[in-house]
Amino acid sequence: MKVKARLCIAALAALSMLGAASASWATDNHHGDTIWVSPGTGTITAAAANAESGDTLRLKKGVYIDAANFGAKAISVKGAGQGRTIIKLPAELPPPDPNDFCRGPGGEAAGLCWLAPDGPVKVRDLTTVGHAIGILGFQMDGMRVEHTTGKDHDEYGIAAFESHRLTFVHNIERGDGGEAGLYIGDTEDAGAKVAHNTSTGWAFGLFFRDARIGTAWDNKLTKNCIGALILDTGPNGTQTDPETGEEFINYPAGAWLLVHNKVVRNTRFCPGNEEEGEPALGGHGIAVVGADRVAIVKNTIKGNNPPAEGESAFPSSGVTILDGTDVVGSDPPENVLVAKNRFRNDLDIFWDESGTNIRFKNNRCRTSTPAGLCD
Repeated sequence: MKVKARLCIAALAALSMLGAASASWATDNHHGDTIWVSPGTGTITAAAANAESGDTLRLKKGVYIDAANFGAKAISVKGAGQGRTIIKLPAELPPPDPNDFCRGPGGEAAGLCWLAPDGPVKVRDLTTVGHAIGILGFQMDGMRVEHTTGKDHDEYGIAAFESHRLTFVHNIERGDGGEAGLYIGDTEDAGAKVAHNTSTGWAFGLFFRDARIGTAWDNKLTKNCIGALILDTGPNGTQTDPETGEEFINYPAGAWLLVHNKVVRNTRFCPGNEEEGEPALGGHGIAVVGADRVAIVKNTIKGNNPPAEGESAFPSSGVTILDGTDVVGSDPPENVLVAKNRFRNDLDIFWDESGTNIRFKNNRCRTSTPAGLCD
């Protein structure tokens, strides 16, 4: 289950120049101004250049053509409402700066982007359209995104890397085959609250990769290849990127609670890429690969059946639990609880019988591999 390479490698070089972030905006007698921004091309970027950490940009109703990089400034953004304030990808962008992690190597851009800001950030009441990533944060310590809509982003709708104290609530992410609607990765202490979101049309509706500690509740995940994926990619510990030579820490994925979610009709087909070792996937409700301390409780998991377009490398099922050793070089799963869920899928539960302390209790289900997990 090799997935697309991590974004933001360039951020490592940029962070070495920035140094350790501190909450300076809260201590330098700047309590935050409100700056009103009018629709147009580049107006968010222009306003951010003159803003300080702690300020809030208030975006008026209208269309903004922009890909705004706030850098280390803890600038919050508030629009006039979903579908009323709309941020679209510019048709032309300047060549990417190799030290600008908000831009991909091919020039891809995020709609709103922060790199190790010196305070918490809030985003709400707006729509992003057509960027590589709609809203992106790297090394955030406090990131709240609520009441936003993302459409047709190439990679992620909302994404946070190496970040803490994350709250993603009441968002709508509508994809067309990108990697994930909501993504959290590369952190040992996400402290994440992911609730009341809708994520549809992605490879993964929710994707928690090499990330620990969070709760996802009351989300609607539908028409994805996998509704929610908790993935541990090994080996864990300090690693060296083979392409860049940069060192990074690979954290073990786990300590997630998924409760009261509606995971229905995730029958999209992702064909995979044999050359890159990506398996075909589709028809999975919730999948746990190599992770530990995961609880899947009181969810509605229905209609997650094999896609018509092709066959998944692993049996399509409502809940799929796999050993990550051969798939992504991690470990067998540990301490996974699947309890009190309501199932109605062709195959409700698939477990490859790997790992330790994998428990199935009081689920309303009919079919499982191996047999007897619904008893």
